[in-house]
Amino acid sequence: MYAEEEALMLSSGITCGIETEGRSDFERQSTAEDARGEEDAPRAELALSMGMTQRALVEGRWKLIRYPRIDHAQLFDLASDPHELVDQSGRPEMADRVKDMSAHLAALMSQAGDDAPLSVDEPQPFTRDLSEVKRNPDRWQPRWIREKYFGSR
Repeated sequence: MYAEEEALMLSSGITCGIETEGRSDFERQSTAEDARGEEDAPRAELALSMGMTQRALVEGRWKLIRYPRIDHAQLFDLASDPHELVDQSGRPEMADRVKDMSAHLAALMSQAGDDAPLSVDEPQPFTRDLSEVKRNPDRWQPRWIREKYFGSR
């Protein structure tokens, strides 16, 4: 089992037979109280991971998402933009917030033993040109999609 999955399960109150007594490699705070909206929910911040492709930090009203492979960040104000539609990371007045949250995320990752980088020396392109890639529809695609995007295939 991956460390991130184990930590998420344990913090959610799901143990699945994982021994939790005497463990000191994480601070157990249940996310269940947060989800239920209980007043004494202990979590002021939440660090998240998605394989090796993303890391995120939620601090109060702010959410920072890092995409290490393309050296990109997104910043959302969850109070005014709960659906994360407006990326604030490119605004000059948010540069310090992105920098501070990135440093905090790195510290939390180090504390949790997550050694994935938040940036890479040679990032992949931000966008990818798929115009030359041969695509094949799967059998569940509706006819109109097959005709519109795949011609007679």
